[in-house]
Amino acid sequence: MIIDTANDGAARRVQFNPPLEANYMTVDGIRSGNCLVLNTGDDGALLEHVPPTLREFFLIFTSASAVRPVYRRCKRASIQGTKMDVDYDRTQPCFARHM
Repeated sequence: MIIDTANDGAARRVQFNPPLEANYMTVDGIRSGNCLVLNTGDDGALLEHVPPTLREFFLIFTSASAVRPVYRRCKRASIQGTKMDVDYDRTQPCFARHM
């Protein structure tokens, strides 16, 4: 793991070497699969092996058997080959607004 400490005003990202294994799942829960997280930060991540047709999905960092899974809702920002740059959607889910 390498922390990018660039001072050019861009958001800092943590680089994973080797990449971190994760899962993706569509918002409707119909489609899911494996992907690799190349880097991540507060604002988004760079992923590999996510179908380019997905525009919005959940990135799941922990297994489904975890008591409190770690996940982020993502929106596609750009695609370059097999890599997808995503922005994290910070909107609070409707079920969490009433807690």
